[in-house]
Amino acid sequence: MITIADLDRALSLMQEHGLETLRVREGEALLSLTLSGSETAPLAPRSEATVTTKGLGRLLLTHPQHSDPLVQPGDAVAAGATVGFLENGSVLLPVVAGKAGTVGTILASEGALLGYGAPVLTILVEA
Repeated sequence: MITIADLDRALSLMQEHGLETLRVREGEALLSLTLSGSETAPLAPRSEATVTTKGLGRLLLTHPQHSDPLVQPGDAVAAGATVGFLENGSVLLPVVAGKAGTVGTILASEGALLGYGAPVLTILVEA
């Protein structure tokens, strides 16, 4: 599956190397990108924010009653969105995105024991 982060990278490479067209096939899907105009505008600069824990517990990136992860790299997230949980006994504490943006890198593993202020993931924030 092609993510938003993949598209950003592809567009950056097209601009760097002066390419006007790019086609990518993945299985049955075909993605075709075309940059028009004599000069391409640079991508908006992004900053990176780190989502950290506000408590202690075992990290859950998937809710215990669901099978899919809450977020994956390339997913858009809103400020205040739950991106994981800390399990402490029978209590689930939400891990919350402090800023809106695109999920970058997952920094902590499912099931990891984390303390207060531990980094969980990064969010690419539009500047």
